[in-house]
This record gives sequence, C-alpha cells and structure tokens, in this order.
Amino acid sequence: MRATTLSSPARVYVAWNSAAGTAGAIVWMAGNLGGLVVALLVQVLVHHPLAAFIAMAAVSLLGLPLAARLTASSDQELGTQPQVAVS
Repeated sequence: MRATTLSSPARVYVAWNSAAGTAGAIVWMAGNLGGLVVALLVQVLVHHPLAAFIAMAAVSLLGLPLAARLTASSDQELGTQPQVAVS
C-alpha cells in the first residue's frame, strides 16, 4: 500500500479542522463543568431554598454580560442593527 501525502492547502485545512474540533470540545467540556459546579452548589444548599435560589440567580446574572456581548458581536457581523420602535 502506498502512502499519500497531502498538498499544502489540504494540510492547512486538516490542521484547521483539528484546531476547530479541539476548541469545540474544550467549550463543550467547560459548559459541562460549569453545569456540574452549579448543580453541586445547589445540592449543598438544598435544605435552604432561598440560598439555593439566590445562588442560581447569581450564576445567571454572571452570564448576562457574556450573552449580551455575544449578541452584540453577532449583530455587527451580520450587519444588522437592533430594531427600535418609533411612535
């Protein structure tokens, strides 16, 4: 069986695909780890409903700036502006 070598653009494409796959896996694992941390935090506070609710609210509020930044950057990439109602 003869070994084949990839041309230069093909090597770059394969390397980029590998990097994208690795980055996607890291983001996926970070999300799963974050979910585990929140679940364990609430499990510790399960007998204190108010404290558990406040902990979940705090975690949600920590994610709002990131969500707002992602939404704003996707609007800029698409060239769309938020619609404003004019009366």
